[in-house]
Amino acid sequence: MRRGIMKHSKWAGRMLLSLVAMMCVVADSRAPQTTESIRGKMIDASGGVVKNVPLTPTEVDTGFSRKVTSDSVGDFVFVELPVGTYRLEAEAKDFQKFAQEGITLHVNQTASVTVQLAAQGFRDKESADSIDFADMGRSDAAPL
Repeated sequence: MRRGIMKHSKWAGRMLLSLVAMMCVVADSRAPQTTESIRGKMIDASGGVVKNVPLTPTEVDTGFSRKVTSDSVGDFVFVELPVGTYRLEAEAKDFQKFAQEGITLHVNQTASVTVQLAAQGFRDKESADSIDFADMGRSDAAPL
């Protein structure tokens, strides 16, 4: 008789475990699916496309970030981002670093951002300090 009780207990335990597992699967499939995203286009000051630029949105409260690169026509998209407020940054050779604060994503929202990159001036103060502006008017001065 003891064997029958043990068999019955194992069977009941397995059934209970299976039932709990099935409930978890059903609960997960009924959970709301969110599709927050940031999408946009990379352009320069004249409106021309800037391609292959790395971009990073960072959620300001958690530090969560993800990286993508703009495609051959300057488009980019970040999908399945958590709800929150983001800072978007982009850097490209010969352009100033871009940063935009305050991109807020709510449930099932897509934010559209046009990233306009400004031409890079002097890369740093040291580069500007190394140019002798007094020589710029001389005809024998080296071209920049």
